[in-house]
Amino acid sequence: MGCTKMTEQLSCPLCQCFTSTYYDHCEECGAPLLVGKQLGDYIILGCLGGGGAGAVYHARDLHSGGDVAVKLLRYEPLQKLKTRARFLREVQLTSRLQHPNIVQISNYGHDDLFGPFMVMEFLDGAPLSEVLARGVSLPWPHALHIAIAICDTMQYAHEQGVIHRDLKPANLFVLRTLTEEMPRIKIVDFGIAKSVEDDLVAMTQSGSLLGTPVYMSPEQVRRTKATHSSDLYTLGIVLFQMLTGSLPFSGKSAMAVLMKRLTEYPPLLSALIPKFQGTCLEETLAIALQREPQHRWASMADLGDRLRIAYAELEQMAFDGFLPSKEEVGASTEGQLFVSWIYGEPTIEEDSDESRAASESDAAHPSTFETSYS
Repeated sequence: MGCTKMTEQLSCPLCQCFTSTYYDHCEECGAPLLVGKQLGDYIILGCLGGGGAGAVYHARDLHSGGDVAVKLLRYEPLQKLKTRARFLREVQLTSRLQHPNIVQISNYGHDDLFGPFMVMEFLDGAPLSEVLARGVSLPWPHALHIAIAICDTMQYAHEQGVIHRDLKPANLFVLRTLTEEMPRIKIVDFGIAKSVEDDLVAMTQSGSLLGTPVYMSPEQVRRTKATHSSDLYTLGIVLFQMLTGSLPFSGKSAMAVLMKRLTEYPPLLSALIPKFQGTCLEETLAIALQREPQHRWASMADLGDRLRIAYAELEQMAFDGFLPSKEEVGASTEGQLFVSWIYGEPTIEEDSDESRAASESDAAHPSTFETSYS
């Protein structure tokens, strides 16, 4: 028997599985093996994360010398046209949304080997999901500040005729700051967003389910038309989770969560935090989480206005000693860690194996599509 030459292998930057250097994509997860290579005008430095359909890489712009993020599709033996269509749709919709709280696309192109790609601004921070996966609440000033910023941003997007349809914490990127009192947010991953004006373009098969089960609105669960109110409902769930450290609906499977969304009412905020009983915040959140869209707030602008009123009421309660004030760091150890992290201290760190294990991407809470910065 003749000798067999040993094949060199590379470790996939996304799933860490080993793949022969003969291949350009990971044999296990399909992520492009790009680290150290040049893609157009960009040198790929590392992998930032990925999900079901794509992966995002840290890159250096050879012209400006600045850092950017490059998003590409995973390899599929039979590349689905719908996946590519959604990718191009994300480029089109995100490019038309020029808002400081929405991730900006600076370039896009097509590589003969790796397919379509888009170049985005590089963000210093982490998805909100990395904090919430610990099952703790955020200090109330930070939770409301984040929610109000999302309201203002999504009101702008809705006025441009764009519905996100997947405002989960993994798609809400919290930026580090050394100078600002409160955290800044970037909304990412418009991969399943839709244009209200373009309902004639069928991006999915009839009756398909798009979104992340634990954050879906009832109308998405029913597979009826998603509207701006669907984003409002999803934000209500995220705010509930930020304030309480838990979801309003839970279950042993995605289907169990979906059924509860249609058959049960979410708990009042005071059921978990008695100090919020009878507050404007409790009422505002209860209306945002109404099962039928016509019973919710009419717009993101309306929800944002109500949250500002709630914020002022909570400030007065803090002044009277019933709640921690915004000058304090929070009521929990994790809340203190979050605040320290926001101000640039590496306390919520890259030891996120435990966080990822407990995150919404678990089998009980499967995510349909990827996040730009996982």
